[in-house]
Order: sequence, then C-alpha cells, then structure tokens
Amino acid sequence: MSGLDQHHSKGSTFAAIDGIRYPAGGTNIGRALDLARTGLYGSSARPGIPNMLIVVTDGKSFDRISEPAQRLRDFGVTIFAVGIGRAYDIAQLRDMATDPDSQHVYKVDFNNMNSIVQSIKDRACMGKLT
Repeated sequence: MSGLDQHHSKGSTFAAIDGIRYPAGGTNIGRALDLARTGLYGSSARPGIPNMLIVVTDGKSFDRISEPAQRLRDFGVTIFAVGIGRAYDIAQLRDMATDPDSQHVYKVDFNNMNSIVQSIKDRACMGKLT
C-alpha cells in the first residue's frame, strides 16, 4: 500500500486506487480501519493537512469496529460513514463515524449515491486541523 504522500495529482491517485486488489472474504471494517491508520495515516500523514476518511459499506462488518475507529479518531482522522442499500448496520456506522453523527453518518440507496456527494464534500472541506 502506498501512502498518501506518494500521490500529488488526481491521475496518480486514481491509478493507485484502480490498482488496489479486492481481498476475498467478508466485510471486516475494523481490520480496514486499522490498516488505514497504520498504512496510510500513520506512515504518511502530512502536517497541517486535515485527515479525512470516508468509509462506504453495503454490509455488516464481521469484526469489531469500535476500537479501531476510536484509534483512528484519536490519531486525528475525521471519519465519515456511508451505508448503502439495506444490509448495513446503522449502529456500526454510528460507532465508526466522528461525532456528531448528524454530520458524519449517511444512508443512501445504490441508485441515489450522488445525492450525498456534495454534502460530504462540503463537510470534508470544512475539516478542522487537530
């Protein structure tokens, strides 16, 4: 996994995202949150730049997410949680998202995903330095 400091253009970032291999198995959001903390933010966070993470899920995590999410938030990362469809667990979204939930938890259908994009952009761009 390359760090956030390795990509300085939209094209480079998109190419890195396109190169991510999907791991087989179920939904393990807690593991993903720990990986984001150690592999992205811990190794390449840029001083003075707010750290934002948008978690998008259409299912319930099989592992615990409260502790990994808290470690990320303690590290200064603002977490937005997006549940798509109907199979996600709203309690898990609330556990992982930064407070207040009203600004960081989103629920949307697959067909209406674009309806939340501007709201997330607006809130993420108002990110506070920690």
